[in-house]
Amino acid sequence: MLRWPETGKKDPMGMLQAFRPGSRDDDGADAKVSFGTRLRAWWEGCDVADLIRGGTADGADAADPGAAGAEAGMSSSDDFPESPMPGEVDHWTPQRIETVQRMFGNGRHLPGIASEIRALTDRLELTDKMNVLELGAGLAPLGRLVGSQTGARVTCIEPDACLAEAAGALVVTERLDAWVSIENESIMEMELPPQSLDAVIARESLCAIENKPPLLGRLVECLKPGGQFLYVDFMLKTPEPKSAAVEAWRAMQPDDPHLIEAIEMRNIMGYFGFKVRTADEISDKYARRVLTTLQEFSRSLPAMPLRPRQKKWLLWEVDLWSKRVAAIESGEVGVFLAHAHLPEDGGEG
Repeated sequence: MLRWPETGKKDPMGMLQAFRPGSRDDDGADAKVSFGTRLRAWWEGCDVADLIRGGTADGADAADPGAAGAEAGMSSSDDFPESPMPGEVDHWTPQRIETVQRMFGNGRHLPGIASEIRALTDRLELTDKMNVLELGAGLAPLGRLVGSQTGARVTCIEPDACLAEAAGALVVTERLDAWVSIENESIMEMELPPQSLDAVIARESLCAIENKPPLLGRLVECLKPGGQFLYVDFMLKTPEPKSAAVEAWRAMQPDDPHLIEAIEMRNIMGYFGFKVRTADEISDKYARRVLTTLQEFSRSLPAMPLRPRQKKWLLWEVDLWSKRVAAIESGEVGVFLAHAHLPEDGGEG
């Protein structure tokens, strides 16, 4: 029977406080202010307490971004228009895509390094004879790496049109179009021949799908006997989360995460015949990667050329990730990895 291991730690993300500026003042009034607000205070050159008293914490601007840009020698007119602003739309925009690549590196919309992605996909033992599907690929860093490293034919499905277009441009630039294709649609709408896939990969994309059983049924139709399913995603550790941190993350996320309990996902997979090889909670590892990324990013900020309105997008994105980490820190949401396969020729696997 599949077991989701417990971390044994009440506060697996306690190290977040150590990273936040001013964390030594744990008993102070601003001890639990988000990293996004602290970064804003640093950027504006003022104390966190002054920013809070001024009513400009967590989303508002302390000054006209055009004026700030002029002081830095940048034009107030740039290609980050005033509308839309971060948090105003439920889809990706060119501004947000550029911003996340500033944070995570060119061609990446999520934190992570190539070695971690390779370690993830090495479990699948892919070859150049295989067909792979990636769900919710984003900028397709995983799919592009799989195609370039293994020669497998990778189809990356991304329902957001702006992300899909940007991912397609990256595929062309990297000359991977012989191995990697980007499709702007959902798997429920996509025409895939039965039993045509050797593996399906989903990295932080299942939580965007509200009704998961039909998805699993669709995967069973498309996977060959013995086909593999590998995912990493956010799931609930308690039936009904009550933490304000979880609510704050879900409220800020442009597309409200459709979270289910890890045990419920296990049961759905079992119902559709998947045999689980690996099932682990990786919340600690995931959180450490986010923190490392934020640390590296904060060090690069002083020398980073930024256009005036890009600051708003950047601060919003940092605050979103801060709230994501806080949700994990609450103990009610975890990050889980599962690697499963279908039985060979209808057998018991």
